[in-house]
Amino acid sequence: MDAETLTSGSMLGEYLKMFAALILVLGLISGLAFIIKKLGLNTGMSTNGSSKRLKIIERQAIDARRQMVLVQRDDVQHLVIISANGETVIETGIIPADNGIHDSQQEKTARKQSL
Repeated sequence: MDAETLTSGSMLGEYLKMFAALILVLGLISGLAFIIKKLGLNTGMSTNGSSKRLKIIERQAIDARRQMVLVQRDDVQHLVIISANGETVIETGIIPADNGIHDSQQEKTARKQSL
């Protein structure tokens, strides 16, 4: 074997090692991103202040491609359907209920009065 063949063969081996390392690193990054997405750890941007104006109150999957989200900004809620094609506002200007206990107590009182 001459020196030129040996050098080009070892260069090819080095390129293959670098390519394999690149594929490994890209695979690890993709795998980590997939895990973070599935676990829901990507919370998005957060504010430094103590008061947050925007909240996701409830999220319900409609099917594999669409989900219904109840979003609250300040004291007003908005019902939105999110899909791969975009977003659709279903209802806006919803005033949030105080709590479920208060509503059920009113229903019980109304039932007692009707009897």
